[in-house]
Amino acid sequence: MYRQLRPASVPWLNAHVPPVPPAGQHRLQAWLMADFRRRSRQGLHWQDLAPAYQLALQAWRDCWPQAGDGWADALAAQWEVAGGDSRLGWEQAWEVVQDTWRALASLPADGCTRQ
Repeated sequence: MYRQLRPASVPWLNAHVPPVPPAGQHRLQAWLMADFRRRSRQGLHWQDLAPAYQLALQAWRDCWPQAGDGWADALAAQWEVAGGDSRLGWEQAWEVVQDTWRALASLPADGCTRQ
């Protein structure tokens, strides 16, 4: 069984409008803003996307994805709680999570040992 993710660890992502993150996180902010602008053209709002970004960041910091079966289902179950008022279903949120993970993988090391 996979453990539940930690509560919100990126407070500036909880804003109701696109954030200005603390110093040192500008690359992540640049990617988030570019991704948000792209997705907003499809009619999505920050309130729709922020929970998916937050879930992706929390999972990444907890070293997800993990090897083995079941982690994707466990993450989908987390979305049921983490999604809040987002209009995204899991399939749309999953796409945002994967895109965010790809962006994070291109950033400098995050302290998580990945295999």
